[in-house]
Amino acid sequence: MNRLAAPTLVGLVLAAGCGEDVHEYFLLEPGKEWHYTARTAFLTYVEPIRVTRKVSVEGVEGYELSGPLGASRLAWKKGGLLLEQFPTGRFRPAITLVKPGEKADIKWEGILETNGATYPATGTIKQKEEKIQIRGRSILTLLSTVTVLTAGRKIELETWFERGVGPVRQQKRTNGAFNFSMELLSQ
Repeated sequence: MNRLAAPTLVGLVLAAGCGEDVHEYFLLEPGKEWHYTARTAFLTYVEPIRVTRKVSVEGVEGYELSGPLGASRLAWKKGGLLLEQFPTGRFRPAITLVKPGEKADIKWEGILETNGATYPATGTIKQKEEKIQIRGRSILTLLSTVTVLTAGRKIELETWFERGVGPVRQQKRTNGAFNFSMELLSQ
């Protein structure tokens, strides 16, 4: 069994708000809810995610999102969406998931705590605009690719954010192997 769990949309959709109105890439307020089609290698199911309350994240107001797999904590700070906690662990300091308008790669270094263990980790966040087909239509998204290196593993999380909607698709791989994907059904 893989002792290193990494965030998925359940963890990433589990989040918060500040800036130019970068919040348009993930509008958060208590009570807001999304439903995603989630897929693993063996299962497909519907995953509801709900903003449950306001919380402090990295010294700013953030939000806790909850779903059947657990809770996540995110916040908008200095124009970037930060992930501090996901259902099976946390990043110290919080890692940037997306920073609309940023052209350069974003670097991260810190600690990944998961499944009762602590690992030093480094990360790179790359982003670009990308058109995708979803829910029968072509949409312009901001694709964020978060790559975390830790304990001999390469964890890659791709998230497509649609302005005014939030995350519409996400895929996670570990060492190149598919782990999980989610696609927005409704909000």
